[in-house]
Amino acid sequence: MTVGMIGWLVACAAPSAHAPEAVGQWVWTDDDVVRLEEVRAARPDVVAGVHVATVRYANGAFTNELGLSPTVVEGPLAVVVRLDDDVNQSWDELSDDAIAAGLDGALGRVLTLIHTRPVSVVEVQLDYDAPVRRLARWAGVLAKLRTGSLANEHVWVTSLVAHVREPAYGSLFRDLIEGHVLQVFDTGDDVGDAASVGRLAEQAGLRYRLGVGAFERTGLHPTAHRAWFAHLDEACPAPRCESVWVFPAGRPYLDLLGDSK
Repeated sequence: MTVGMIGWLVACAAPSAHAPEAVGQWVWTDDDVVRLEEVRAARPDVVAGVHVATVRYANGAFTNELGLSPTVVEGPLAVVVRLDDDVNQSWDELSDDAIAAGLDGALGRVLTLIHTRPVSVVEVQLDYDAPVRRLARWAGVLAKLRTGSLANEHVWVTSLVAHVREPAYGSLFRDLIEGHVLQVFDTGDDVGDAASVGRLAEQAGLRYRLGVGAFERTGLHPTAHRAWFAHLDEACPAPRCESVWVFPAGRPYLDLLGDSK
């Protein structure tokens, strides 16, 4: 996911008839703001998660690329900081202490700016598709961040099905985060495995949310993101799965939420 020159993040979700009632939507663009307003007209309780910045890595340094302002939507809201895929290179080039220091500086600059805005921030989401083989190191870096720039924040991280397949996932992150948002869009996961996705997430023993997409891709590898909306009760069983978050990519999705509210 990418951001514009000034950006912040909103997340919206909706459950099926038997899934948790809490919903959220990620806001990456101005079109996503429109989608949020549409859904909030019917469901005023939809949570906004605004993408405020992307952290990038190159030549041994971490830099910030600002996204949307958190003031583009009504709060309270979550702010999302994306760690770009190029951050993966840092694991091969730097020590964990150096990575933690670089990320701490980048996140600190972003959060200092955010907290000067007239908005109510309820949590910080770190959107990072960490390589599975780096999960233990990522947890160690996150532990350092929790004593620095993230010391006073309610922190959620994004996760992948490949992450929760790892038996140690829960123990690695249990004391570091409020919970994780398990993404099943643009990941290659099959909606036919929705029930097993829910079981894997429950076995991790962490609070979680399910992240779904309202958009589709065509071409050689067409997607079926929207099919997950019909299987939320399997992939997001209450009570451990607390909400469903939607990444609309500018697409309408109110009709996919059904009559759950």
